[in-house]
Amino acid sequence: MPDGGYTVIIITEGEDDAKLIGAVLERKGWEKERGGESERTWCRGPHRVRVLPSERGKGGRANIPFWVRTHRAQTRYFIILFDPDEHDPNDVVADLWHKIWTKLNENLSESEDLSSNIKRVRDRDGWEGLLIFLSLMLSPEKFPDNIRNLIFSTSSAHNMMDYVLYMGLQNDVLQALLEKDSSLRSSERLSVDRFQDKFREILQLLRNQGVGIESSKRAMDFYHALLGYRAGLGKLGACMVQYLREETLNELFEEFLSTLEKILQSEIVDRS
Repeated sequence: MPDGGYTVIIITEGEDDAKLIGAVLERKGWEKERGGESERTWCRGPHRVRVLPSERGKGGRANIPFWVRTHRAQTRYFIILFDPDEHDPNDVVADLWHKIWTKLNENLSESEDLSSNIKRVRDRDGWEGLLIFLSLMLSPEKFPDNIRNLIFSTSSAHNMMDYVLYMGLQNDVLQALLEKDSSLRSSERLSVDRFQDKFREILQLLRNQGVGIESSKRAMDFYHALLGYRAGLGKLGACMVQYLREETLNELFEEFLSTLEKILQSEIVDRS
């Protein structure tokens, strides 16, 4: 790790994604380092990790090459988390890698494919880095049929909101959220069973009226309103992470967590 740098920089597409990943790190024993408003630095033992949202107004994914070039001197390792949306993840990786290569090309001396989603790069000044691309995909099959049929029937889009909605449908998480202080008066609070029934009823009513609910992100607007929670979706998702069962957390973020641990133990470099 460079002096004053990071063991790894995790680049997400947007602010909500960064908040969610920060909550996952916290569940795994990382502590947030105090810093400026835009800094999201997490520490555990000798390691420092920065979570960097690439969004600058609009077009979060398009800004990822800029941030890799800007921060390459601060780390040897980048984990790039992206939403494939309706695209093939392999195509997204190929496109992102081409754009990063173009952005770095004036300084690069060589690159090497270690796998379909891991690239090693070296530049003329001796810097060597590893870029690891991880797709955030949650299969629609994980959702209950009566939710999946309402949301995914006309769209195969995948993004971080799939994770948030899936977490929000877990009984333990929903119960904790309903008991948490919110804008709802106690007499208006719903039981877990009533909440889920009402949520499905709202989605079905909108569908019957010709209103397309074609993504988890759109469905979360109505989940959020029904819950009466005042915070934004990123903060709500981060709150959900706190209440997830450990096995569910590990299952949902298995690839990300195992990749991070391998970097901390230098297993990826040794293996390559």
